[in-house]
Amino acid sequence: MTISGNEAKEALDVIEDVQRRTDRRVAGDGSFPQLLLWGSIWFIFPILTHFKVQPHWAPLMLFPLGGIATTIIALSKRHSVNNPANRKVVVIWWALFFFIGLMAFILKPSTMEQSYSFGCVAAMTVFIMMGIFSEKFFIFLGLAVIGLVLLGLYVFTDIFWPWMAATGGGSLLGAAFYLKFLRK
Repeated sequence: MTISGNEAKEALDVIEDVQRRTDRRVAGDGSFPQLLLWGSIWFIFPILTHFKVQPHWAPLMLFPLGGIATTIIALSKRHSVNNPANRKVVVIWWALFFFIGLMAFILKPSTMEQSYSFGCVAAMTVFIMMGIFSEKFFIFLGLAVIGLVLLGLYVFTDIFWPWMAATGGGSLLGAAFYLKFLRK
């Protein structure tokens, strides 16, 4: 059986398309629980802060609880494709939590809005780095959320917390559903 150049090219194009779709599917399925978790936290925390829930430290508990949930989700994945990196990803995120706290201690932001913005920008910087090494979608998500954070901090100061709930949490929740259900 002889295959023409055009037939060979078509076969390679089909293989490349299947590989691209598989890579995207794995990225979407693996990212969905984390984006859903942190999108929810990034939505709930600003709402609780906006309405001044008491005790005032209660909303802050969402972050360590989210870190624990992130660890459990990452380590419980049974996909052979993801297993080698799971522990490294957990270490990266815990290191990020540590350095956000350390940098906040050093920089001493003067408002809760500045502190929250700093944490969001730091987290999105990790998203951008993840996008460089894996799924390019995370580069655009990280840049978009950083832009929205800066708009909230410097332009929409009067509605900062509702703005962050809608745009920060909303962006992560939207990305979760986009990657899981809409992206092909």
